[in-house]
Amino acid sequence: MKMKITKRQCFWSAAAVLYVLFIFSNSMKNADLSSADSGAVLRLVQQVLAAGGVDGTIITEHVIRKTAHFTEYAALGILLCLCFQTYVLPLHSRVLSQVLAGFLVPFADETIQLFVAGRSGQISDVWLDCAGVAFGTILFAAAAWIVSRTGAKKRDKNYKIVLQYDGSRYDGWQKQGNTGNTIQGKLEGILLKLTGRPVEVHGSGRTDAGVHALAQTANFHADTGMTEDQIRAYFNQYLPEDIAVLSVEKVQDKFHSRLNAVQKTYLYRIEMGPKKDVFERKYCYGLGKQLSADRMKEAAACVLGEHDFKSFCGNKKMKKSTVRTISDITIEKEGTKLLIRYTGNGFLYHMVRILTGTLIEIGLEERSPQEMKEILLKLDRQAAGFTAPPEGLFLERVMYEDRE
Repeated sequence: MKMKITKRQCFWSAAAVLYVLFIFSNSMKNADLSSADSGAVLRLVQQVLAAGGVDGTIITEHVIRKTAHFTEYAALGILLCLCFQTYVLPLHSRVLSQVLAGFLVPFADETIQLFVAGRSGQISDVWLDCAGVAFGTILFAAAAWIVSRTGAKKRDKNYKIVLQYDGSRYDGWQKQGNTGNTIQGKLEGILLKLTGRPVEVHGSGRTDAGVHALAQTANFHADTGMTEDQIRAYFNQYLPEDIAVLSVEKVQDKFHSRLNAVQKTYLYRIEMGPKKDVFERKYCYGLGKQLSADRMKEAAACVLGEHDFKSFCGNKKMKKSTVRTISDITIEKEGTKLLIRYTGNGFLYHMVRILTGTLIEIGLEERSPQEMKEILLKLDRQAAGFTAPPEGLFLERVMYEDRE
């Protein structure tokens, strides 16, 4: 996607260029004009000091000249920060740009003086000017840090994103201490580059390792200075090919992708044919056996509504409520595949995969459809069927109230 140049980028870029030209114009003055300017400033400073009862003769034209150079370049350092922060660049690229500009401008400035009558370029002045740029940069960074500590939360905007991903090679959604190979970790790494500070991404649900998403929803708070389209483009520029951000939009500060979700739909795909399609092998469970959809539908009807789904929870140490509501389960054949969709207000750890494994056993006539009611009542994971493998599972949709 082609990035648009914003008004802020035009303004600060023009300001930086004009200021550099101002610096160069001062260097193009011959020795007499330069000394006259320095002398005028020197006399003014000496008068001010004399008025305060201080001997102004301790201040020389050399001191005035060097102090002016340092101050001039400190201002340039601040201006460069203001300019580069408007561009869609990773933090390390901004720092590199700042360092290069902070050296090249002083170097060019002193080089110009080699060709001006009565002036001379000195390497010591290059380092003095670079020190000024560094000082201005440090001042800007310190001010930005103070502001971020005191007012960042007020400036941060809440962004809702919808993304899709192929979970085949990832260790799930949630970031973990022992691996950085997670969807959440990838997103937060990019936001760190963009904003220069840690940003937490909240997902609507924690998909397991190997599970895919057609439309996962997440949100994060940040102050980027970018439009929603620019943020989406930035994500997709740095994300790997198996993760894509589909949309970005500003939402109310109180919006939370998980807490405000009212329903989710999961899709499970089963290949009943003798062999999976080569190009879909990562995206369906290769059962290789025919299933009775009618028997599975009869069993699925038993779990509709509000129930305690403890028997279908893969977390044996679960202490929170295991009561959930499933509003709809559809089972349909599509060629040699069987597609099962589950819609509910929430799902427990491995719940969809355990439900699927149990329905498969019923579809294979290894269990009767009536057993589903008994499994619910037993509240025992051992009573339910096997946990279907992750590759057939997709988070298909997350629903919110209209006001969200």
